[in-house]
Amino acid sequence: MFCRLIFSLFVITGFYFFYARGSQEVLSIQVVGLYLFAAVIIFLTLFYSFIFNLIKNKIVFSVIQIVTDTFLVTFLIYFTGVYSSVFQFFYLVVILYSSSLLSGTRPFWIASLVSLQYGLLVNLKYYGFINDFFYFLNDSTVTASGLFFQVFIFIISSFAVAWLASLLTVQLRKAKKDLKKMDDYVKRVERLAYAGEISAGFAHEIKNPMASLRGSIQLLLSDIENGRNDDVKKLGGIIQRESLRLDNLVQNFLYFARPGDAKKKKINPASEIRELLKIFKEDKKVKNKIEVVTKLDDNSVVEIDPDHFKQIIWNLLINALEVTPENGRIFAGLYSKRFYTEIVIEDSGEGIPENILTKIYDPFFSTKKKGSGLGLSIVVRLTELYNARFHLENKRYEKGVRAVLVFYKN
Repeated sequence: MFCRLIFSLFVITGFYFFYARGSQEVLSIQVVGLYLFAAVIIFLTLFYSFIFNLIKNKIVFSVIQIVTDTFLVTFLIYFTGVYSSVFQFFYLVVILYSSSLLSGTRPFWIASLVSLQYGLLVNLKYYGFINDFFYFLNDSTVTASGLFFQVFIFIISSFAVAWLASLLTVQLRKAKKDLKKMDDYVKRVERLAYAGEISAGFAHEIKNPMASLRGSIQLLLSDIENGRNDDVKKLGGIIQRESLRLDNLVQNFLYFARPGDAKKKKINPASEIRELLKIFKEDKKVKNKIEVVTKLDDNSVVEIDPDHFKQIIWNLLINALEVTPENGRIFAGLYSKRFYTEIVIEDSGEGIPENILTKIYDPFFSTKKKGSGLGLSIVVRLTELYNARFHLENKRYEKGVRAVLVFYKN
């Protein structure tokens, strides 16, 4: 298609070259013929672009286009002087891109076709069956031997280009296959390395609660054997607390690893956020200690699993709460744009250091003493299921972090 546009460009600008050679002797009908030829090329380009996605058999469609291009080049050479035309190289261009679209021996078929067309055109002109489109281009000095040599060189060149282009295409396809294999191997290694990091992080997180459980159970057994009951209640509380911590860790890890099937529904995100904020404001760390400000647009709809949406927003609220100091402020905003819905959660903490800004999404990475490092990882994992976009950024003009969640509209 690009070549056809080049054809038309050469034809349109080439008119001035012919006009300069023929001066005012150029007939108006011939000028019109040049521009009509350029218009046909542009029309074919637009037509092929329009119907390309409707065609099932792309190979046959490509062959039709390439064969059509060979005839267009033949007409272009006829319009610009058969013997002295400077556009013969377009035949070679057609052979070149045919080798990238067609496999096997098909480029040699195209080379045979252009050789036949050019040879036939030259012979028809030489023996007087056709005349020059522009009569002032007539060249009576051409000899039979010179003509034969010109056609012979052209045929050799066509098949040489077809052979070299086919060879390069085969090498290129082989290189692409090798790159694909290498890319698959790299991705496999990355997945294994990622799995290793997650496993190491999970093992590290369960190490402390397991040690507390083991120590508490040993002390509890020792107290029971010695008949002491003073520390039983205290040790039982430790066991219960650490068991709950382990349970939460395992649940979060499973939610990150296997979030479950996405049961999409059209929901009103503003309503869902308000329901979550009612619970959030009753938390003892929030009530009468942190100001919660909202700006929610009720005229928005998001298609998502309601449970996943609640988990995403809750994790962002908890993340904001953990870094917001007492008497601080948390802001929740919902904005309905033309092509997307944007949800913003802001805190008034110290912000994220630049050196860890790219690490905060990694599983088990946390700057908090009691954080598991899975909250933001779960948010990223869930947003990926819905082709949404999520990122954190430091606020520009004040302290704090801005969490931005974007759901694109269908």
